[in-house]
Amino acid sequence: MIHDNNREYVDAWHSAGGLKVTESQGLEIRGNDVRRNDGPGIWTDLDVRDAVIAGNVVLDSMRSGIEIELSTDVITVDNVVARSGEQGVWVLESSRVDVFHNHLSDNERAVWVLDGPRADLVDVRIGNNVLVGPSTAGVLVAVDDWTENRNAVDMRV
Repeated sequence: MIHDNNREYVDAWHSAGGLKVTESQGLEIRGNDVRRNDGPGIWTDLDVRDAVIAGNVVLDSMRSGIEIELSTDVITVDNVVARSGEQGVWVLESSRVDVFHNHLSDNERAVWVLDGPRADLVDVRIGNNVLVGPSTAGVLVAVDDWTENRNAVDMRV
C-alpha cells in the first residue's frame, strides 16, 4: 500500500507524491493500493521507457492519479483512479502511451494529454475506458499543446 505520503508538503508539482520513478526501463507497477498522497499517486518522469501501470487502485491524490511525464512506451491499463485533485491520467510530453480499460471517476478531468516544449508528444491512444466526471468537470478528455503549435491530429492522439 502506498498511502499518506508527502505529509511534509515537499514540492508536489516537481518532486513529491505517492510513487515517482525516473530514468528506468522495463518498469512494472501492478496491483497497488495508492491513497491520499500529497502530489501525484503514481508518477513516471524523466526517461521512463517500456513501462506497464496496471491493476492499481489510486484514490484521493492531491494532483493527478497517474502522471506519465517525459516517458516513452507506457501502457496504462485496468486501473481505478478516483477523486484526484487534477487529472485521473495525465500524459505530459510523452510518446507511445496507451490508456485502456481504466475506470476514471470524479477527477477534475479523466484524461489530459498535454504537449510542451521539452519533448514532442506523439502516438497516444485512449480507448475503452469508463469516464465519469464530477458535475463541475468542463471536459472529460482534453488534448492540448501549451506551445500552441500542434493539435491532436499533429500529435496522433
